[in-house]
Amino acid sequence: MRSATSTPPTPSGFRFLQLFHFSYDPFLFLKEAYQECGDLFMLNLPVLGKVICVACPQLVREISVQSDDTYSAGQFHRMITGDLLGKSSTFTADCESHRERQKLVSKHFNNQVLIHRHFSMIRSVLTHNLEKHINSDTINLCDVFDRISLEIVGRVLWGKAIDDENLYQLLDEFHQFSTKALRSVSCQIPTLQRDFGSWSPWGRILRHKRKIHRIYYQEIQRLLAEGYNEASVIGYLFESGLSDDSLIEEIFTLLFGGHETTSAAMAWTIYQVETHSEVKDCLLHEINSVLGKRLAEPKDLSQLPLARAIVDETLRISPMGPFSGGRIAQQNVRLSGYLIEAGTPILFCPFTMGQREDIWQSASHFDPSRFMGKFNYNSFHQPFGQGNRVCIGKKLAQLELIIILISLYQKTNLELINSDTKPMRRGLAWVPHKNLCAKFIKYNRDRSGQLKPDIKI
Repeated sequence: MRSATSTPPTPSGFRFLQLFHFSYDPFLFLKEAYQECGDLFMLNLPVLGKVICVACPQLVREISVQSDDTYSAGQFHRMITGDLLGKSSTFTADCESHRERQKLVSKHFNNQVLIHRHFSMIRSVLTHNLEKHINSDTINLCDVFDRISLEIVGRVLWGKAIDDENLYQLLDEFHQFSTKALRSVSCQIPTLQRDFGSWSPWGRILRHKRKIHRIYYQEIQRLLAEGYNEASVIGYLFESGLSDDSLIEEIFTLLFGGHETTSAAMAWTIYQVETHSEVKDCLLHEINSVLGKRLAEPKDLSQLPLARAIVDETLRISPMGPFSGGRIAQQNVRLSGYLIEAGTPILFCPFTMGQREDIWQSASHFDPSRFMGKFNYNSFHQPFGQGNRVCIGKKLAQLELIIILISLYQKTNLELINSDTKPMRRGLAWVPHKNLCAKFIKYNRDRSGQLKPDIKI
């Protein structure tokens, strides 16, 4: 029996060597730490400080259902993002402020009818972006998916209120800002988030942020002057009475959270399909059997179980990030018999949980069929979070991933140039190293409606 003051175990070894190992391959480091220490362990690395790592689905659920008064998610997010997303957005707020803002924003994203309205839009965005590379010898899939996911979120937010030219300008401005901010060292190490003027890295990021805020504010004022009444997310937020600053905070939060992680999931999904020929063959067979010559519609999704299972298995096995979500203990608490002191960050380790052999048979093997059986893995597999911090855009992201997977393989055949890859940090998420370069083989259809490879594009 543990004493009242016992703290979680720490991995063995010198701290600076641990930091080097963690920096080089955080996924392997956390997996080995779990194997040595168990479900709950503490890291105490130079620069990063003390954090608690959770590698047990039951403990994640136990923490997630607690209120922000016990484990604060908003404070954790503010620690990571600094002033980038404000202090009162859905992502950074706590307690009643968070509940009110989440209720407001989630009305649009949790409505299945509204989500399905975006079905053809998602497919059109994919086609438009692929056609830009029709004459390219190779294509950087991570860059393409990054642009696709950002455009999809932008169109969901703005609807048809602005023309394509204005939309692309707004998204380009945001993309430049998010690339500099999210991929900076300062965003990885909160202690570096200090504004010492225009010469300091974090100071330059904050000045860039204020510039983007002015651009978006001017666009909002223009729409208001024109009597904006579009049935979109921004239109809905207009009517809710949010201040201009709060509205821009929510726009930035949805753009930040809605495109980097989803684009990484797209890249890993294609990587897994392309590196498992038997899965790809089965997917093409399912697409041909269900859809034939026609394009998919919302009603077809229930008839495409393999496509959904491929997405679920990708989210389980692929390293989208070493950590997913986090909390800061607001008081001294006991977790799994250990003392967690107030103010300690607590991080969830989804990749490590996805590699547990006691939960997943042949855990390192990519096997979508595990999500097509009778066993319900929901208790162990929550890639979009759970409790009061479940991802607002969960349904849109799931739909987006499935539609793009289906539509991409209806239109093209891929050949990866660098199929042997490892994860690389890119903003909020981790993507395949070298950005998953590929070449396309365009598909034509024969008279039977079956897909067949024709010419390279």
